[in-house]
Amino acid sequence: MTIYQKVAITMAVLTLAISINVSAIYASPTEAEQMMTNFFQQEEQRDILEAFEDNDYEKWKKMVGVNSKIAKIVTKEKFNAFIKARAFARQGRYEEAVKLADELKKEIQRDLPSGISKNQA
Repeated sequence: MTIYQKVAITMAVLTLAISINVSAIYASPTEAEQMMTNFFQQEEQRDILEAFEDNDYEKWKKMVGVNSKIAKIVTKEKFNAFIKARAFARQGRYEEAVKLADELKKEIQRDLPSGISKNQA
């Protein structure tokens, strides 16, 4: 797997986890691809991507639900780390993007409530 492929898959999984289903953090590359296809077919999800583009944590939090599982796990700090990883990827700084995204993925997995597991992905 090339570094470009790795960053694409890692960022897709994080996008899904932060946008629609925190258990997507465990998705395989094939599952992530299918989930991304479904994700982009939903109009409301495009608004979430806009919140990412605008680096607007409060808008994102309102959209996913202030009291949702995702909002409880993804702090402003984690959100900003995700935005930074996206920026690195867009700048072609793939190693930095993968390193930051992998660290964030581990943090999210660590912070998942015990009721959410790999089996729910």
